[in-house]
Amino acid sequence: MVDNQLVIDRTAIRSSRTVTEDDYMVQLLDSWATEAIAHDDIEAEARALIQIIQSKQGSGFSIENLWVEYDLSGQAGADLLCLAEALLRIPDATTRRRFVADRVKRLHLTGGKTPSWLSEFSTIGLGISKLLLPDQEKASGMIAGLSTSVTDTVISKFVTHMAKYFILAETFEGALEKAATLRRQFGYGFSFDMLGEAAYTEADAQRYFQAYRNALEALVQTKEADTAHQGISIKLSAITTRYEFAQRERVVPVLVSRVGELAVVASQKNVTIIIDAEEADCLELTLDVLDLVYQHPSLVNYSGLGIAIQAYQKRAPAVIRWLADLAKRYGKRLPCRLVKGAYWDTEIKLAQVHGLPDYDVLTRKSNTDLNFLHCAKILKTHADSIYPQFATHNAQTIVAIKRIMGHQATYEFQRLFGMGEVLFNHLAKSAGAGESFSIYAPVGAYKDLLPYLARRMLENGANTSFVHQIAKQSVDVSGLVEHPIKRVQSFQSYQHPNIPKPGDLYWPRKNSLGCNLNDHDSFMNLKNEGQSSASQLPQTISSLVAFRLAKSSDIVSLSNPSFHDQIITHCYQATQSDVDQAIGSAVDAFDAWSTKQIADRSAYLRQTADLLEAKRSFFCWLLIKESGKTWSDAVDEVREAVDFLRYYADEAEDTLATVRLPGPTGEDNSLVKVGRGVFVCISPWNFPLAIFVGQIAAALVTGNAVIAKPASQTPRVAYEMVKLFHRAGVSAGILQLLLGSVKVVGERLIGDDRIAGVMLTGSTQTAQVINRALANRPGPIVPLIAETGGQNVMIVDSTALLEQVITDVIDSAFQSAGQRCSALRVLLLQADIADDAIEMLSGAMKTLVVGDPEHLSTDIGPVIDQAQYNSLIEHVAYLETCCRPVGQVSMVGSGLKGCFFRPIAYEIPDLSILKQEIFGPILHVMRYRHEDILNLCDDINAMAYGLTFGVHTRIESFYQMLSERIRVGNVYVNRNIIGAQVGVQPFGGQGLSGTGPKAGGPFYLTRLCQEKTISNNTAALGGNASLMSLED
Repeated sequence: MVDNQLVIDRTAIRSSRTVTEDDYMVQLLDSWATEAIAHDDIEAEARALIQIIQSKQGSGFSIENLWVEYDLSGQAGADLLCLAEALLRIPDATTRRRFVADRVKRLHLTGGKTPSWLSEFSTIGLGISKLLLPDQEKASGMIAGLSTSVTDTVISKFVTHMAKYFILAETFEGALEKAATLRRQFGYGFSFDMLGEAAYTEADAQRYFQAYRNALEALVQTKEADTAHQGISIKLSAITTRYEFAQRERVVPVLVSRVGELAVVASQKNVTIIIDAEEADCLELTLDVLDLVYQHPSLVNYSGLGIAIQAYQKRAPAVIRWLADLAKRYGKRLPCRLVKGAYWDTEIKLAQVHGLPDYDVLTRKSNTDLNFLHCAKILKTHADSIYPQFATHNAQTIVAIKRIMGHQATYEFQRLFGMGEVLFNHLAKSAGAGESFSIYAPVGAYKDLLPYLARRMLENGANTSFVHQIAKQSVDVSGLVEHPIKRVQSFQSYQHPNIPKPGDLYWPRKNSLGCNLNDHDSFMNLKNEGQSSASQLPQTISSLVAFRLAKSSDIVSLSNPSFHDQIITHCYQATQSDVDQAIGSAVDAFDAWSTKQIADRSAYLRQTADLLEAKRSFFCWLLIKESGKTWSDAVDEVREAVDFLRYYADEAEDTLATVRLPGPTGEDNSLVKVGRGVFVCISPWNFPLAIFVGQIAAALVTGNAVIAKPASQTPRVAYEMVKLFHRAGVSAGILQLLLGSVKVVGERLIGDDRIAGVMLTGSTQTAQVINRALANRPGPIVPLIAETGGQNVMIVDSTALLEQVITDVIDSAFQSAGQRCSALRVLLLQADIADDAIEMLSGAMKTLVVGDPEHLSTDIGPVIDQAQYNSLIEHVAYLETCCRPVGQVSMVGSGLKGCFFRPIAYEIPDLSILKQEIFGPILHVMRYRHEDILNLCDDINAMAYGLTFGVHTRIESFYQMLSERIRVGNVYVNRNIIGAQVGVQPFGGQGLSGTGPKAGGPFYLTRLCQEKTISNNTAALGGNASLMSLED
């Protein structure tokens, strides 16, 4: 384990992650309580700097002028950057033209008054394009062609000009030349950033690593390297694949080796290497690497390896203290770049999506500004062991830090190349003792500029950003120079009022509680609590019929799908007598339950949700053991079950309430919804908790009795869940559980005319059998709500960002071992980008791990049983006869004794070779030409399935057309196609994929009810008093 080798304790870092923002800010303000802040002096000095900036701002190209021209913090900025970035990537002229047509018509760019070249150049060029483009995408002709040509030229020149101002150079040799010029003029130091995004394949990682090494070798050979502040910034996600906490044991040794090799090169002249800060979940990995690299014997005399710390994180002060401890242990003074943070919006969304207790980041910019200064104070305290580098363009922050650091410490301010130029040039010329100035300078191809620039514009272009505000001559300077402590003290709530905590995202419905599996303490607590249940294996269970355990002479032993020699459950099989008794008990219990108040039935569901959430670690562990779920899948499934309970509880109180209807005077008309009777709920093995709970919750809250029949592979999860319903107060007669075979249990249930409805999630074939059986029954016609399989397709055109595509394809096709009805089965790639996409997909698949799902590092667990495994092997044999494999997972854990299938992808010639849904991790890849897209849509619809569909494109009109034309229940644009959230993406298909209504949607409950109209002649007893009493 990596932990056994680590030196510096992280308890303080880990505990600070769980502090709420309100508590954190109270502590922060307390730390400033005794500070004598010279507000007037700081504000006056900052005001003078702003006046200097504004007086020199109007000339030349700068990011500030870009914001004056266009509000790039809004949609126009996103459109412009997307347009420019995509045009650099799209390989084919036809798609370029379609993309330009789509985007330019949506741009809202209006020239400002600033006398920069951009006003004339971009506004005229884009204006001409927008004017001349035809209204319809399919229109053609000289004007359309001219317009596209003009736009291509304008955007290409726009990107070239921007690149010159925001990329120091395309080559490192050129960067050194330009850096030398700026150093002579202003004395700047440099931290060179080799542009590029995260590595998706090992080839990517090797390429980025070599670029870093080449840069360092060039630096140590320069004459100034031993005296000037020079170095590089590296991204750990660029030099290894799968830079994730779950892959810690695998990636940390690789990173330690590679960063250590870079550090050895840098140590020749003490060149600085700063490890850039990335997502909050990666912080632990960064600290691992720094801790372990400094144990390298060749680095005894090297002090240049440091890290960037994000002030928007509540952990920042603790990380600085940890870094100081590390430096002191090795007798070094380590560099530390303090930044405010560039992934704020991502961190907010991830916390909401995963249902975390709170955010890792502060939700108000003023809170971050104050924390930045608080961290500066801590850095000063540890000035003997840390060399601070303050990355900021904010004049007020700079002045405040100067006051904090005083005249004795040595430190530096750092700006981004292309930003803050006027301010820093002025300050650099009058630098005080111990004060240095440096530039974070991107180096690389122009095509890599836009992703970098987009992050910086989000970081610096927000309405509250100093860089954004200073660009406006009309800005109120008093707000810019105000010390952040004043703003923070004025807040009634330190948490931003428009950013609810993750738990309140769906208020008044409580969001289900997630678990941050990328947090050491959170995961270990979940795992240890779950493993404490190991003593409960194996356990003998039986059906729950009325008020007794239904035991029989027929007992089946079920094993762990990962280890067939490990018995999980001994399960008594229900008899026909058990079935008959269950139906009779349900019929007897129905009347009393159906007449309960809706609020009372909803209360039972909410109580069950709370009980389930309290036992989430046990159910996660059980899902791993019984159905082969990974930790991630298990947590998500428990959350989905909780969400179903709370969502249907709320929906029932809203949609099932009595509806008062209009009518003539003297008459009272109302519509009520009542339960139908006894529902049979048949749930699958691939979601043995979430779907099981969703069906039962919906049926119960609408006033029905329930007999639940879970899949025979996963009875233990169902057994434990029914006991939880009973514990919450649902009577044993109103909810019963039958465990057994389809032949004995299923057929007898469906054939009994006392059954008032059936809910099924399963195969299309099973749904058809049940449908016929119900149709052949005498008596009332009863509803069948079936959610079945899908031959799910994703279309990717040449405008798509391939890095995002591959991530979403991997998740959609292979998560849960492809055992989701929503999983991706067919990937359709536009021919122009197919080769690149397939190469990237193949490389990314090699980084996946098939193994024991109890290990956090496992991406893909087993398929459920031998029959499922055999069907996959049979399909592969078929594909081998007519298709070619294009990728397969290679890493498989050791000591496995279950049905583990390595995910594989095949390129197919056409859709006709797919005869039926294949339920597992086999992806079919096919090329298409854009001119064939309409015929392709018809072919997709002809398969008759209609569950999920995905499209990756940046042409809005294209995904709108596909969304309208493809007949499916759920359409996903520029994201994966799995993981529909209750109440957010109601789930269900059409055609062979199901009957509807959608589970987790607003129309689901009404299908389980019968409607009753009550019309009361209120005038029958004594006349119409209300009418007669009206005044004249």
